[in-house]
Amino acid sequence: MSEIERKLQFAKDGFGEAALGLLGWTEAMARFADSVGSRTGQLIGIGSQVALPFNIMTEMPPEAGAEFERVGGGDPWINSRVRAGIAAPELALRDDADFTIEQDRQRGPEFGDWKDRHRIGYSCITNLVKNDRFLIGLGALHDRSQEPMGSEEKRAFLELAFSLRDAIRLQLSLEGQEAKLVARTFDAIDKPVFVCGPDGLISGMSQPAAELVKEGRWLTSRQDRLVLKDANAQGELARVMVETIFPVRLMPGKPNDSVLTRDEDGYPLYLEITPFPMIHEVPLRASALVIAYPPKQRELRCAAIARAIYRLTPTEAVIASYLVSGKSLDT
Repeated sequence: MSEIERKLQFAKDGFGEAALGLLGWTEAMARFADSVGSRTGQLIGIGSQVALPFNIMTEMPPEAGAEFERVGGGDPWINSRVRAGIAAPELALRDDADFTIEQDRQRGPEFGDWKDRHRIGYSCITNLVKNDRFLIGLGALHDRSQEPMGSEEKRAFLELAFSLRDAIRLQLSLEGQEAKLVARTFDAIDKPVFVCGPDGLISGMSQPAAELVKEGRWLTSRQDRLVLKDANAQGELARVMVETIFPVRLMPGKPNDSVLTRDEDGYPLYLEITPFPMIHEVPLRASALVIAYPPKQRELRCAAIARAIYRLTPTEAVIASYLVSGKSLDT
C-alpha cells in the first residue's frame, strides 16, 4: 500500500469511527485534510433539522467559526462558496473556478479581511447530504502559500467524500434509532414521551404517547409532526422547542421548558420539553424530548363533578381532583 493509499484508508476509518461515536469529528476532519494535502478540513451543517448548526474547521483558531458568521461568511450573497454549494447537487465538486472571489471582497470587505487574517487561499467543496430540512457539506481549505488542487488531489477529495457521505448517513440512521429506543424506554413507566425536531417532526414516541395521539383530545400527529389542538399553545411549543434545542444561539437566560395546552372543555395537559441526550461530539439531528402529563380518567371525572357543583374553572377543577387523590401539586 502506497503512502497516499494509507492516508486515504486512515481517513475513511476515521469517518466510520466518528459516525459510531468512537472518534471526534474534528480528528476525522484532520485526517481528511492531511490525505488531500490541504491545511484545513471543513465539515459544515446548516438547516432546521441540524442539532446546533456546526462548522468544524481544523487548524483554525477556536474563534474563527464565530467570526465567520459575524462577518457574513454564511451569507450566500457575500460568500460565493455558500452560494455555489446551495445550488450544487450532492457530491458535485466545486472550487475556485466556480466562485466569484473578487466580487465576494467587494460585497463583504469584512469577510475578505477574515480570509486574509486566516490565510485562506484555494478551496474545494461538495455537498454530502442535501434535502429540504438540512445540508451537510465538506470543504478543503488551502493556506495561501499552497497551490490549487491538481487532478490527483481532486480524485482523492471525491473518493473521501463518497465515504464520508456513507458515514454521515450511518450516524443519521443511528440517531434515528436512538430516538425510537429512548422513547420506548418510557413504556415501562407508562409515560407519554415524544422525540421531536424543532419543527415538530416526530422521530420516536412511546406507546402511551401513541395512545394520546390516537385519542386526539389535546394533540395529534399531522404529516408526522406533533400538533396541539390549542393554536396558541402550538406557537408556544414551537418557541420552547427551538430554545431547548438551540440554546447557544439565543439570548442568555433560562428558557421556559414547559407548555400548557387545553382540550375543547378547557382541561389542561402539561408538556415538559428537555434536550435529547446525545452520544456524538457533533449530533446531526436536532431533537428534544416532549413529556406529556395528562390527567388520569378518575381525576377528570372528579374535575367534572367539581366544575358542575362548585363552578370551578377547568384548571381549578383539576387541582381539586389532585388534592382529592392525595397528590401534591408538583406531581
